[in-house]
Amino acid sequence: MASSLLHRITNFALFWLVLVVLLVAPASAQKNTKKDVELVLSGLVQTEANYGWISNAQADEERTRLGFNLRRVRLRATAHVGPKAGAFIHLDADNGDFGILDAFVFYEFTPRLRFRMGRMASAQPRALILTPVVMMDATERAAIALLWNGSTLGMKGRDFGLDLRYKTAQAEAIIFVHHGDGSFDRLRSNYQPNIVGDVTGGAEWGIEDMAVSGYLAFTPQSLRGVEVGGFVGYNGRKNPNTVVNDEGRDYLSYAAHLYWGATPGSQAVRLKADVIGVQYEETPVVASQQSLGLSLLGAVSVHRAAEVFARVESYNPNLDAEGMQVLFITAGLSFSLSQLRGRPYQQERITFGYNTRLAEADDVPTHHLAVLQLQLVF
Repeated sequence: MASSLLHRITNFALFWLVLVVLLVAPASAQKNTKKDVELVLSGLVQTEANYGWISNAQADEERTRLGFNLRRVRLRATAHVGPKAGAFIHLDADNGDFGILDAFVFYEFTPRLRFRMGRMASAQPRALILTPVVMMDATERAAIALLWNGSTLGMKGRDFGLDLRYKTAQAEAIIFVHHGDGSFDRLRSNYQPNIVGDVTGGAEWGIEDMAVSGYLAFTPQSLRGVEVGGFVGYNGRKNPNTVVNDEGRDYLSYAAHLYWGATPGSQAVRLKADVIGVQYEETPVVASQQSLGLSLLGAVSVHRAAEVFARVESYNPNLDAEGMQVLFITAGLSFSLSQLRGRPYQQERITFGYNTRLAEADDVPTHHLAVLQLQLVF
């Protein structure tokens, strides 16, 4: 236990040491590099005070917990090499360990067409990573997006692969060819062959075991603030998130969204709707399963630097089974200190949110969570 604690402390200290060095070094380092190399740094710290409680009227029991956390600690570095090529690395220290979220190289053929290869978040439901963490409406992304990720791709929405994005002022299209399992385990996803050893890495995966995903969105200039789009993807990897009765499953997933005001503080009234579904294959030991999630959010500006929001979500993990539907309700207030100074809304933000999870069955406990979140983006 002592060695584990020391490991966590060492990793966390290393993260902050790297952060300090990278923030101090660029000015002097740039003097010794060629002019066509540029390093851009950014980061995020989210810290929270939380109060959670579980109540079960039928069993006459209640459990509570009060505490604090580091919800997210992130550091991002983008290296531009010349006018078109570059690399990106996204570091994470949420749980005290110093790890990698994203790491990829990119090439911009034109200002509209970009290629990437590595480990990254790409085509997926808009409500997940395509809603940047600093732009979340509440203290967390929509529950149906988190549940989609936990039962499909996993790995915080990241995977190894390559993608191609075409983006204009009014449209965005992404095609992503990937492993379907973003694990760093070399047998599962991080395939690192070497000709002096087993070039298959001890596993056997064919083209039918890969995944392909597509995303399309439109933001018509004639409809200010409106965004409409969708996602569809097939995953043949049968990764651990799909296992039932020791059997992994292929799946087809899909999503659609309609937003009027996608980001907090962007307009006086905002409305957002998301639909996310998954259809799992039928296997000899597991029947077919279809999950479906719906999310509706409304937000109203009550001050030039504050808005109130409410979100209602319905999630059913299996449409063929009765009594499975779960209801999520979120409500709260966000306030931007940076907006008061004319800076971006998300830069210095305080958000309070109340969340509850209700199940249809009487014997299932109700979960409640109150969160006060402080966010600093740099």
